Amino acid sequence: MNCSGFTIIEVVVTLIVIGIVSAIVISRANTINADKIADIELVKSHLRYAQSRAMADSAKRWGIKFVGSTYSLYRNDNDDNTFSANEKVALPGADSDVVTLQSNLSCNDTIAFDWWGAPYTDPNCGTPMSGSLSFISESITVTPVTGFIP
Repeated sequence: MNCSGFTIIEVVVTLIVIGIVSAIVISRANTINADKIADIELVKSHLRYAQSRAMADSAKRWGIKFVGSTYSLYRNDNDDNTFSANEKVALPGADSDVVTLQSNLSCNDTIAFDWWGAPYTDPNCGTPMSGSLSFISESITVTPVTGFIP
């Protein structure tokens, strides 16, 4: 008599292997997502810091300039419409004046704050911000006029 089929041991071993592989895949996906969330929260805190510095220092405009996956804090006390290299300021707790995002987020926007904390898209605070900062697959909302960052 020839009985074809799987033994209980073969079924159990197959289920164990599938469980191990799926656990690895799920934990890997959560790590990638966690890095992206951490980067977004870091950018938000640095934006809030730039805004608070601008509100405390009415003679200067403060902002953050994004270039690809890096960004820097700037202090602009001129009437020009650029953030120059000599206006870079190191962020609190940072080893350098350039912060590099760990996930695959990228942005090429500039945001500046006036002494009221209102957001602008240029360092001279001439063009009010009307939307959000757009990263690849993510965005950070900055409320126009008030500069609130949820």
